[in-house]
Amino acid sequence: MSRTPWLAALLGAGFVALTACGAAPNSIDVSGYPPDMQARYDLFERRCTRCHELERPLNARVGEGGWGKYVQRMARHPAAGISAQEQREIAIFLEYHAERRRAQAEAPASAGGAP
Repeated sequence: MSRTPWLAALLGAGFVALTACGAAPNSIDVSGYPPDMQARYDLFERRCTRCHELERPLNARVGEGGWGKYVQRMARHPAAGISAQEQREIAIFLEYHAERRRAQAEAPASAGGAP
């Protein structure tokens, strides 16, 4: 039938749209981060993707100072292979990243003040 290719194309386009819609980031641009944080991000990316996508920790809501326990809990997974020193480095990066996110979220609110 002549409708079959059209229907397949339509369904394929719908699938692509649905999978891309609302997708959380699985990586971030750290080129504006200090070099030590860029190195920590590389470690974070190498170690944490063994068990899950990066969007999970990048979008997690963890209280200030709670990243150490968060990473420690993740490191207990048998496939993680994250040393105690690496846990500290990853937690430092995640704390830094979370603080930047908080600052960026608050920036528009403070920019609307009187001149």
